[in-house]
Order: sequence, then C-alpha cells, then structure tokens
Amino acid sequence: MDDRDTKSESPLVSVIVPTYARPTLLQNALKSVNAQTYSLLEIVVVDDNGRGTPLQLETQRTADSMSFREDIVLSYVVREKNGGGAMARNSGIEAARGAYVAFLDDDDEWMPEKLEKQVAAMEGHEEVGLSYAHCKAELGDGSEVFYRRTVNGNALFEQAICGCIAATSQWVARREALLRVGSFSDSPSKQDSILLYKLLLAGYEVRCVPEVLSIYDQHSQGRISTSGKTLIGERNYSELIRSTYDRFTKGQRRQIEGAIRYRLGRLLWLGDSRGKGAAQLVSSMAISPLHFMRRVFGTDYTREAPAEHEQHPDAENPEREKGGSNA
Repeated sequence: MDDRDTKSESPLVSVIVPTYARPTLLQNALKSVNAQTYSLLEIVVVDDNGRGTPLQLETQRTADSMSFREDIVLSYVVREKNGGGAMARNSGIEAARGAYVAFLDDDDEWMPEKLEKQVAAMEGHEEVGLSYAHCKAELGDGSEVFYRRTVNGNALFEQAICGCIAATSQWVARREALLRVGSFSDSPSKQDSILLYKLLLAGYEVRCVPEVLSIYDQHSQGRISTSGKTLIGERNYSELIRSTYDRFTKGQRRQIEGAIRYRLGRLLWLGDSRGKGAAQLVSSMAISPLHFMRRVFGTDYTREAPAEHEQHPDAENPEREKGGSNA
C-alpha cells in the first residue's frame, strides 16, 4: 500500500500502541486515536503480554471489540514473550506502513488535533526527524502538571543536558529516520532519551508544536522510580553522551557532565546508595554550580520530560496546578 491518500495526498501515519497488562486503560488510548482529526491512520497495537497468556487473550478481545472510523486500519501484533517497551515499539515500527509513526502508551491519551498539527509542522521539512508537543500529567489528587519545554532545531546540547526533551507519547517521527539510527535500543529505561539523542546525533532536527496535545495518566503512578533498571538505563544514556563529547565545546561539556552526575546522584540518593549519590551530587555542584542550583530549586529550563512513566511528573517540575487548563 502507498503511504499517501490519492485524494488528499496526506501521508499515512502509523500509531504504535505498545500494551502490557492494562486492557481497560488501552480502550481509552485507542478511543483518543479514533477521535483524531487527521484523516489517514493505521493503528498498530503491539501486545507484549506473551502469546496465549490470559492477559494477552483479554487484551486482544478488548481491541477486537472496539469500533473505529472507516479510514482507520487496525493491526494487532502479538509478541511471543514479554520483551519490554523498547522491543515492543520496535516491533511496531517494523510492522508500520506509514511515512510517519507516532507512539502512544496504553495509559496515555491525545488531544484530537495532535497528529494533524504535528504532521503539518513536519511536512516539507525533511530535516525534521521528529516533532513533539507540550503535555500535561493528571495526578490522582485532581491536580495537573504541565511540561511546556519548547526546543527547535538540532538540539543535541539541550537533549544531553536535560535528559529528555520529550517522551514517546509526545512524538511524531519519520519512520525512515528511526530505522536509519537503529530504532530503540534495548535498554531497561531511558529508551526514548537514547533514541532522541541518536536522531539528533545523526543530524536530524526536532520541531515543537507549543500546545498541550498529550495527556499522561499518573493516577496510579508512584514517586520517582529508583529501581536498578532505572539506574542502568540512566548509565546507558550517560555513556552514549560521554562517547560524543567531541561534539561539544569545553564549556558545554562541563554543563553536560554536571547534569549527568546530578541525574545519577539523585537516583543513587533516592535508592539504597546514599553515599555514592552524595558523591555524585557534590561533584555535580563543583563542576556546574549554576545548573545544580537550578535543578535543586526547580527553576531549570532543562527539566526532564516524563520519560516512559519512570518518573512521577511532580518530581522536578514546578508547573503544578489544581484543575488547570489543558493549554
């Protein structure tokens, strides 16, 4: 199938929805795709529950029971065994037919104009490998947390220093660009950060649509994850950045190294390694005191996006509102 509608010349967008153990929430995610104003879509649900398991069968029944617009094609990919978010998304990229791919976690939702606005921001700009929009997270106490970072161009430095410009449910990406850089790396966390960094490293640009177009469900999420997987992912990301220090000036390297040590130190401090965490935090302050103070006091423009639901959205973001607007 050609990836363009012969009548509208709109490129096909493949919406990849990895899902694991959340069939009820999956319905809301898929409903938000069905409500998109963009006219040419395919949905690729990637079931990561493991073929034939009770959860896999229940999840597939849930997807099969839903009705979609006539212009939406649903594909259902079942992975033989659970492989995690990165491998599930890669399965979706392989199965996708669209020129563009967008990722939606099974417990997130989109505003109706998300795809229309983000595709429009990329059309005619081949240098833009990925677009993203602002987002909000809804907390169980009724408050909302907003992420309104706006970055455009080849933002390699910004991505290195902040940790994650935008998380996967905020993205629309060129499928060709993702394949060119090897898609998602098999890391236990920070997969979105690593892939975005690889895209920028390859010379692609990002473009921001400065509107809230994604909604993160944080009602059942805990505080910041301090698991071993989170720390391993952060270290994997840090190693990638450090391997490319020749791309930055001396001053930029100091800022980036200070940011890396801050992120690692914070995870260690909140986990079971307070001594190691304190050492990393002290060295972060010594290397880049201004960046350290901005992070500590929550005034840093480089604060991180809600990556893969590993982090509670209120952890380092002061834009917390009670019943705020969605724009």
